[in-house]
Amino acid sequence: MMATATPAVALRAEAVARFRAIVLARLGLEFPDRQSNMLAALLQHRLAWHRLDAESYLNSLQSNLLPGEFEALAPELTTPETYFFRNIEQFNALRERVLPALLQARRYTRSLRILSAGCATGEELYTLAMVMQDLTPGPDWDITLLGIDLNPEVLRKARAAHYTSWSLRETPEAARLRWFQPAGDGFVLQPALREAVKFELINLNEAAPNFWRPGAFDLIFARNVLMYLGRTALQGALARMTQSLAPDGYLFLGHSESLRELSEAYTLCHTHGTFYYRRRSTDEPAAMQAPTTAPVTTTAAAAPAKPDAADTIETALTLFEQERFDDAAARLTALDADAQRQPDALVLQAMLRLHEGRHALAENLAHELLTRDARHAAAHYVIALCRESTGDLAAARIRYEQAGKLDESFALPHLHLARLARERGDAGAHRHELARTLALLEHESPQRLRLFGGGFDRIALQNMCRTELRRAIEGKRP
Repeated sequence: MMATATPAVALRAEAVARFRAIVLARLGLEFPDRQSNMLAALLQHRLAWHRLDAESYLNSLQSNLLPGEFEALAPELTTPETYFFRNIEQFNALRERVLPALLQARRYTRSLRILSAGCATGEELYTLAMVMQDLTPGPDWDITLLGIDLNPEVLRKARAAHYTSWSLRETPEAARLRWFQPAGDGFVLQPALREAVKFELINLNEAAPNFWRPGAFDLIFARNVLMYLGRTALQGALARMTQSLAPDGYLFLGHSESLRELSEAYTLCHTHGTFYYRRRSTDEPAAMQAPTTAPVTTTAAAAPAKPDAADTIETALTLFEQERFDDAAARLTALDADAQRQPDALVLQAMLRLHEGRHALAENLAHELLTRDARHAAAHYVIALCRESTGDLAAARIRYEQAGKLDESFALPHLHLARLARERGDAGAHRHELARTLALLEHESPQRLRLFGGGFDRIALQNMCRTELRRAIEGKRP
């Protein structure tokens, strides 16, 4: 007789813990204790769907007696966040350094294999395809662009190639015009680009020896994927990718991810303001560094290890960019008391509180930083954001002006000053501040853009300012 679904009140912690362990063993995804409620809700939903009690469901799940169940769980357990040309510094390094080197090395075989691991809804792979369209020497080259993910739902969206404007928020205007055409309330990729790529359902946590063949790929993008895996799953996935990467192939990770203490098979490269890895050949010494297009600043052997606190803050900032505010806050909470008081940590904590609407707490954190450094421009900027959010525009204006004077390279205070000028009807100040913002954005710190850009990159902010300035000059109100 079929068992009935377990009532929510009867779902025990032991069942949730076992469910979490099965997910970790099969999918490699690790979930901390604070996400137990989410796992419990998902488990309850699957019990009701299958009309099984917890023990029967978990036994069947562990024994692979529920066909397609892990494919059904994957969309609920993963939250893909991606967009075209994300972290454009890496694509600049790819276009100007990595791909030319690979194309030169493969000039006799005329074959290149590129993998996007954890490709989600496909924006990363399609961006790689756009870059390749401009660099491939000729039609006689055999180019493979492959995306893999464990989530069948995102792969369906990737194949459909229909995207909202939010996915194009960092796409250069030339690429937008060349590769996209309007479709309903969004955009669809040109057929030529869609036909250039392939997608497969592959779980990084599974051995799949026929897929991870030695030397199968020349370039692997695995950005913001390893950070979600448990330690054993991470090591296994990295080992498989390393085995399948050609000895002179390249690996790109997310900005908050590192191979430190994980692998000695790679040389760290630093060009175009970003880091990436080249797999060493078996006879190449570990201390050797790949050529760069900039003066040597970091090598795999000589660079000092990045402090754990800095790694944690960087990871929290990445989560903040992805609007995973609870996860970012949890990362910062894990720091010791001294590390939580570091300037970067305090500013990020303040921004998290601001996004929660806790303006007083955000302002207190900024003031704490000012007690140690009264000239900290970002702290004044955070206070200005708080005051503007609560309607105190006069105080906000003073703080934005202070931030801009303390750091004359800081573009974003001038953007807010432009908008405040517009609201009070000061057309001259509005145009002046917009022009100053545009000039400063050209060299604005990438770190500040990540923290204060509101999800917009340098190009998007520049385009926004140009549009507003043009309308201001024409006498039109935005």
